[in-house]
Amino acid sequence: MNAHTHQVLPEQTVPSAQELDLALRGAAPAEIIATALQTIGRERLALVSSFGTESAALLKVMTEVDPAIPVIFLDTGWLFEETLAYRDTLIATLGLRDVRSIKPLEETLSREDPDRELWFSDPDACCRIRKVEPLARALKPFGAWINGRKRFQGGLRAAIPSSSRMAKD
Repeated sequence: MNAHTHQVLPEQTVPSAQELDLALRGAAPAEIIATALQTIGRERLALVSSFGTESAALLKVMTEVDPAIPVIFLDTGWLFEETLAYRDTLIATLGLRDVRSIKPLEETLSREDPDRELWFSDPDACCRIRKVEPLARALKPFGAWINGRKRFQGGLRAAIPSSSRMAKD
């Protein structure tokens, strides 16, 4: 499947999240991404990436399916310049066509973390304003998203469904 051949399935044939999870449980990553693209459509599908070393593999697989799938990158304001440079290198090398760098709202930072010291006193609040809220805002227009959480890492991740947000709401 390439960027020019995907079609969104008609609403009456959209499988449920549970059906997709069962069907794709043993599927290769490219097949899962292609199915998501066909089921939801590029305009309603996003991939969230940290652009870390392990993320590069998922980004590579995604570009083999469709390099124009929107990619969401959270720029918390605490990233090293090297991280941002590596992100830019991956964008160019992989030919990513729609990377959206999302930042916390300046008004929120000014109000809740004006001295950039919130992490030391309230890490949960810091993550909320720098990660949780920006990600929620970025994902609002999408019906499904892909991320790199891995079941094999154990704990609660072992039960992660492979396609829990892919079906229509």
